[in-house]
Amino acid sequence: MKRGALFNISFILPLFILVILVILVIPLALALEIKTDKTQFSQGETFFATLSGNILENIEIQDVGFYRANVQIPLTFDITKLNNIYYIYAILPYTKQNYTLKIKDVYYQEANQIKTSTLEKNFQIINQTADFNVNPGFIIASNNFTLSLHNNLDSDLEITYILENNSYAETLPLQQTTKLTILIDKISSTNLTSMEIKSASLSYKIPLYLIKSGTNLTLNGTSPDNNTITNGTFQGIEKLRFSGRFFSVDLNKNELIMHKIYLMNYGELNATNVSLVLSPELKDYVSVSPNKFDFIKSGREVTSNREDISNREAEANLTFKFTKTGNFTGFLFANSTNSSGRLWLEFRVGTNVTFNSSIKDEKTCLALGGKKCPICYGTSIIASDGLCCKNCEPPAKSKTNWTAIYIVVGLLILILAFVFLKFRKPKTSARDILDKKSKSFSDRFETKGSLSRE
Repeated sequence: MKRGALFNISFILPLFILVILVILVIPLALALEIKTDKTQFSQGETFFATLSGNILENIEIQDVGFYRANVQIPLTFDITKLNNIYYIYAILPYTKQNYTLKIKDVYYQEANQIKTSTLEKNFQIINQTADFNVNPGFIIASNNFTLSLHNNLDSDLEITYILENNSYAETLPLQQTTKLTILIDKISSTNLTSMEIKSASLSYKIPLYLIKSGTNLTLNGTSPDNNTITNGTFQGIEKLRFSGRFFSVDLNKNELIMHKIYLMNYGELNATNVSLVLSPELKDYVSVSPNKFDFIKSGREVTSNREDISNREAEANLTFKFTKTGNFTGFLFANSTNSSGRLWLEFRVGTNVTFNSSIKDEKTCLALGGKKCPICYGTSIIASDGLCCKNCEPPAKSKTNWTAIYIVVGLLILILAFVFLKFRKPKTSARDILDKKSKSFSDRFETKGSLSRE
């Protein structure tokens, strides 16, 4: 075989293999994936993960679970969505073992196809104890907030936390939980940032989404309701609750809509000086009126008097109009002198869109356009009458990409045909072999010229 032919084969075959690998690997590269910074964690460590992509229905906490040998285990964990990224944290157990984080029935679009998948992330807890853990693993706040830091060691632990390049030191007593109160006047950012907390051998970066109103929320002295004051600053607790925790709207560009919302006080104390604050990314399109309430009665006081009950509930109007299309997300915060609350807002703005809105926990399953199914396919949603299914039928299987298959088969046929035609040997018959031998004999014994006797 000629050297050129060998070169052609050595060049064509790797090229063909590369084409096959590209076709097979591209779908894998596009696949939705739970991401973590590492796959091995220490015992008692705070676990962090993120998920981003074109997710069509919001992921709820009941869709998330941690499993050991396919058995769900109880852990302290939570999930939230900030700037279209889902953040998940959990306080890991003190047991060396393999674990799996599962997010069930994620409904998303990828490569122009609608899919429903259960996402999994495997990780391992090794035979080593983390210095400390932090709870919660992300912060969404419009007021001063508190973090719980637990020292896992048998000795006091020095930690440092960093806010906007300013460092603060703290000592965690051995085997104890320390409440760390963060004052919002230490932070100038009003959007997504991070807070680093670290010891000599362990570091956490906590996502921090802070909304600051135009007024100073720091309290000095004693409030009229005898609220707890620590170092002159109130430690806010989420005891104010909207009629749902997630408000979703589909609407058209330049469409003016007003929607009524309700705010209730579930705290032990009466809420005074309540203000409603929108996150900055929505202020150009959304307004709330009224945005202040002098008094909301404590919901813990049981009474049959309708007038007293109404005092536990505040009514406001959300008005919104978007001058451009797209997806817009943010928060509506409720702040008082002794508690706080939040409502997650999502607006999907388009053209020729059928208006639709829902506040989870407020409407029935039927009103939300769902059904009561024996098995939910896709993400289930929360309605006032329990869990509600978007779809009772299993999702259609992804269509086979016949175009890619035809291309691969065609390339394979062309390459095989080329190799066959280029390097095939002509067939030799028995007659050809005999003629060749006769000619060889004649060439060896033939006498050229004439014979003569001397």
